[in-house]
Amino acid sequence: MEDFAMTVLPLLGVIAARLAFGFWAMRVAVKKGRSSNWFFFGFFCGLVGVIVAYAVPDVTAQSPYDRERTAEAETAMLANGGWRCKHCNYVNSKQDRNCRSCDIGRFD
Repeated sequence: MEDFAMTVLPLLGVIAARLAFGFWAMRVAVKKGRSSNWFFFGFFCGLVGVIVAYAVPDVTAQSPYDRERTAEAETAMLANGGWRCKHCNYVNSKQDRNCRSCDIGRFD
């Protein structure tokens, strides 16, 4: 029984810590408009993955180009077959397969 406790309990502790880092990195990334795939980065990289998740830029924040875009321009783009991203609300042209703001696919 002692051998079991000496080998399995530390392994369970490491797995629990990795799961915690994975969910932490995913939570930070999703709040920044990123995908939930960041769980795996946090799981495999640990605290480094969480730090990187904090360091990546927020894709939901508007760039200066987006601030210059008027509501009339967005309406015209939508009238010409453009589409609005379900994830970040950015208006894309009809030729775009992925959102130019968050890089998520049109039908994801």
